Amino acid sequence: MRLKHSLSRVGLWLVAGLSVCALLAPLAAQAKSWGVSVSGYNYNALPIDRFKVESEAGTAYGSSMPGLAYNGGEFATSTCCYRIGGDTLKVSYQLWTAPKNWKQGDPEPPFVTRTIPFPRASDPKARVLEIYFLPDGSVDSRLVSVRDRGPIPYSRVIERIRKEHPDLIPNYPDVTNHDLFRERLSQAIIRGWLLGLRSEDDLYGFSMRAVTINAGFADDPSIAPGLDARKGNPPAIMNYLTHDVSAATWQRLAAEQKHYDETETRAQDEREKRRNAACKNIFKPCNFDE
Repeated sequence: MRLKHSLSRVGLWLVAGLSVCALLAPLAAQAKSWGVSVSGYNYNALPIDRFKVESEAGTAYGSSMPGLAYNGGEFATSTCCYRIGGDTLKVSYQLWTAPKNWKQGDPEPPFVTRTIPFPRASDPKARVLEIYFLPDGSVDSRLVSVRDRGPIPYSRVIERIRKEHPDLIPNYPDVTNHDLFRERLSQAIIRGWLLGLRSEDDLYGFSMRAVTINAGFADDPSIAPGLDARKGNPPAIMNYLTHDVSAATWQRLAAEQKHYDETETRAQDEREKRRNAACKNIFKPCNFDE
């Protein structure tokens, strides 16, 4: 009888021990350290000068990244190789909010710090830590084996535009040294994301209005209040743009954009061409001024 009770107790302890191990296994796997390369994706309009990712197992560093809205598209900076791990990541970055007349020696913008959970690996071969700097000031991350590019589907939207409207980009208004199409697309995607649009379809429909009708449509006084009132409700936003904004408003916005492109954009292009001609010797300082 005693032997039977002893075996029963051993069995219960064994089951309990296995249960605890099962519960702790994910934590142990999560707490392990990883040898990774680090890629940073800046989805802010402004550039990020540099960033640092601190974990319990080590620290990783990243270099400068242009802003999504002004570098002509999605951009990643990658560095290798670092060992990181633990339960959290502390991400510090310097969003370049300095004025345009900033010069060496002037005060630099402060670093912004965000603490986020350590991401779970997408698969056992995950060795790329991707850090996403989002337009609302938050930071996200993923540990992946195949390049992911993060939560804002910029790349998929632009590939869809290329496929469905092959003549749009080649025939877009041109300004020397500027990619107007990508700049306007990026600004629209940032604006749509801040309104709460997350899906590829919604961001595609929203940004197409910017690149084919009017780059600043979302901030027009006749449209912006309706968008802001529906912030965080993607179906309501898209329904509002499709059904509630009048055809006359869209026609006015299209005419305003056409006039701008035929006057201001053309003037900018001419100025850039004159600058290039005056400053063609890259080895000499050039103080081009008009």
